[in-house]
Amino acid sequence: MSKTLPDEPLFSDHVLLMSTPEPDNQKRDCSLPPGCKDLIDAIRLQKEEIRVPLPPITGRISLPEKVAVRYLAELLRRDMHSFLAELHELGICVCWHRSMNFCDAQRILRRHGIWADRTR
Repeated sequence: MSKTLPDEPLFSDHVLLMSTPEPDNQKRDCSLPPGCKDLIDAIRLQKEEIRVPLPPITGRISLPEKVAVRYLAELLRRDMHSFLAELHELGICVCWHRSMNFCDAQRILRRHGIWADRTR
């Protein structure tokens, strides 16, 4: 015994039809910065403007593939709370008792004027 679906909806008088919104391109264009075709381009443009220049390299260090977070904080003479806040600002999420990979350690050290080489 198979059931067949009715040709008309059961509650046809309760169907709500929504019209598609008409894009107002003239209104959009005036609110975006020059060279941006949509909002994501404007957001990317803001992120590029925030970049701060890196300080000159004043020191060099050799690091292994995995580096203890505590070691980097001591090396930079930073307290652990502000050092972890800086790591989170860079998008590096790690606990104080863990290790981080060389690439992330190199990024944070370069930000403080120290160049890191990888030990072999």
